[in-house]
Amino acid sequence: MIKYPLRTFLSAFLLLMSLSQVACRHAVKSVGADSLSLLDEKSVVLPNSDRIDNSWDAHDAEEMFTSLAPSCLSDDFKANPGFPLCAKGDTLLACDSYVSSFSPRFLQPVWTFWVLTPGMDKGNVKRGGFTVDERLPYEWQVQKGDYGNSGYTRGHMKPAGDCKYDANVMKECMRMSNMCPQTGKLNAGAWNTVENLCRTSWAKKEKMIFVVCGPIFKSQKLEYIGDAVKIAVPNQFFKVVLSLRQGHEKAIGFIFDNDESSARMEDGVVSLEEVEKCVGFRIFPNLDAEIYEKVKSGKDLSVWTGKYYDEDHNRRKKSRRK
Repeated sequence: MIKYPLRTFLSAFLLLMSLSQVACRHAVKSVGADSLSLLDEKSVVLPNSDRIDNSWDAHDAEEMFTSLAPSCLSDDFKANPGFPLCAKGDTLLACDSYVSSFSPRFLQPVWTFWVLTPGMDKGNVKRGGFTVDERLPYEWQVQKGDYGNSGYTRGHMKPAGDCKYDANVMKECMRMSNMCPQTGKLNAGAWNTVENLCRTSWAKKEKMIFVVCGPIFKSQKLEYIGDAVKIAVPNQFFKVVLSLRQGHEKAIGFIFDNDESSARMEDGVVSLEEVEKCVGFRIFPNLDAEIYEKVKSGKDLSVWTGKYYDEDHNRRKKSRRK
């Protein structure tokens, strides 16, 4: 006679399996070359190196950019601003449409680089579900549930709205390695406004724009979310947009607090140079020196948005004063 029903044994077995997975994810250990070899051919691990402005030479940057450049770049495209260095201990992940530097310390990308051209916001590809990035070692893998009941949204760095033109690109965008903890107000507010302008206006006007964004960690004692893993909550987020349209080269930056303050897009405007001082590394390390001098201080939003935005902005300012 069986004393315990089969259902009891199955329940106990599933509980033990769940607990063992949690235990494995809690067992944080040093990851060496053997673990990094788990990354597939679409992931590239740069040699460990500190972020130093002059550590890229023109040849290395050209070769790296050519090998990792998103597929939207044509073969004859010569402009090469490059993307930031990968900090010591971080992993450079290359996808078909973006490149990012994933931090095992923070369990999120510390910067993400992509290119936008006209029409990338068009298409019928729908957002899928969030997925684990299985290219990463297991103890670095963030799951959808790790954000559950945290009070923070899964904030895309490369936005899904830029990926409607291709199913595989959308699938890459939905990996949890592309997410950072963002407040709902920022994610749906100023951050979303910049994303929309990039793909619906600026990419069309400039024909091609380069975008780099990521989290900023300023506090000595960071907040963390997650149970089986510890995901650091950023204090702020940055974004830089660059156009290399001949004769109209320009850049603009944004820094937003990761809070519930309902900041407007224009409240976060800063220059490329100010972003670099804040994050401590060059955003576009292979950018021509003359062009860099031309664009580094620019923060005139009207150069990007045009007079119609300025007129609407002034109307809204006047209405708020009444």
